[in-house]
Amino acid sequence: MGNPFFTSVARAAEDAAVLLGDSGHDAGRESGHIDLFQEQRVRGLLISPVGDVTERLDQLRERGVPTVLVDRLADDAEYSSVSVNDV
Repeated sequence: MGNPFFTSVARAAEDAAVLLGDSGHDAGRESGHIDLFQEQRVRGLLISPVGDVTERLDQLRERGVPTVLVDRLADDAEYSSVSVNDV
C-alpha cells in the first residue's frame, strides 16, 4: 500500500470489496491472506502477487472465483491482468 498506484486501486475496489489485505511484500503473509479469502468464499480477487501463486490461483479458479492480476502481466492466457505502461 506504500505505492500510490496500489492505494488508488485499493480505494476504487474498496466500494465493492469486503476484504482487503496488504502483504508488505511478504510471501507468507500473502499466502495467509489468500487462505482467509478462500475461507470467506470471496466472489473475486484482485492480486498483485509477491511470489509464484499460480497453484493457489488455479485452486480459486477451480472454485469459480475470478482472479485478476494487478500490475503484473499474466504468463498464462487463462488469467486476466491489468498493468500500467508508464511511457
